[in-house]
Order: sequence, then C-alpha cells, then structure tokens
Amino acid sequence: MKLRTIMVSGRERDLAFAWNEQFAPHVGALTRSAFEELLDRAGGALFIEHDGVVAGFLVTFREGAEYESENYRYFDAKYDSFLYIDRIVIAASFQRQGIGRAVYEELARMAREEGIAMIACEVNVNPPNPDSSAFHESLGFREVGKQDTCGGEKTVALLVKDCR
Repeated sequence: MKLRTIMVSGRERDLAFAWNEQFAPHVGALTRSAFEELLDRAGGALFIEHDGVVAGFLVTFREGAEYESENYRYFDAKYDSFLYIDRIVIAASFQRQGIGRAVYEELARMAREEGIAMIACEVNVNPPNPDSSAFHESLGFREVGKQDTCGGEKTVALLVKDCR
C-alpha cells in the first residue's frame, strides 16, 4: 500500500469525485466545484495505491486550517495538535482487503514522525454507518462527542486516536 499526493488535475480527480458521490452519505456529497475546492484547500489530499492501481483517496487537514466543516471546527476548537481525516474512500472492489487499516496505520506513523498528537475523524450515527463505527473502534479510536450537522439531517460521533 502506498500513499501519494493527488495530482492538480486529471483522471484521478474525476475518479475521486465519482467515488465520493458513490459513497454518500457516508462521506458528504459535494458539487464538483466544492469537491475541487476541498482538494485544493486540504492539508493532505492523497491517493491510495494498491499493487500499482488507485484504490481510493484520503483528504486530511491539520489544526488551524481555514476550513469551515462543522466537524473540523469541533476538533479545532478543542485540540492543539491533530490530523483530521475529512474523508476516506476505498473503492468497492478493494474493500475488505486490509487497505483501510493499512492507511490508518501509515497515517498514525506519519503523525508520530511529525509530532502530531492525535488523529481525528467522525462517523455517521444518523444515518448509521455501523461498519465504519466498528472499524474505527477496532483501531482504538474513542468517542469524544456527538453533534448534529447539515441542519440536523445528520448526527456524527466525533472520534480521536492518540498517536504518541
């Protein structure tokens, strides 16, 4: 498994956008222009490669970013040092092969090397995403709060994992 920086334009961005929409509501649906802006603003926008094939993508932000996500703002208000996973998508044909676990292990390693205290993310509670909840729990994430988002249409569990 390999992480590599996303290209500024091209087929891979098209693929990432299609995957993003395919996996809504587990990741937030976005217009194409909002998705492009997200990638351009992100502290880390990475493609996940498995055996030389793009298998998914990941978007992260560090603390102090100018990012208006309700969930990101929750963590930014509470913590001084974190790596926020805004979204991660593993293509359906690559799921259940340990790729997600490997990505999270690599992120934790990178965070430790950079002195980042924790990884933060959220998981939908309403609409429910039990597979993601179980996955994050198995990796040692703990819930630090819940909040309604999208004008009350969604509820998320806010999760962190210590990287020290």
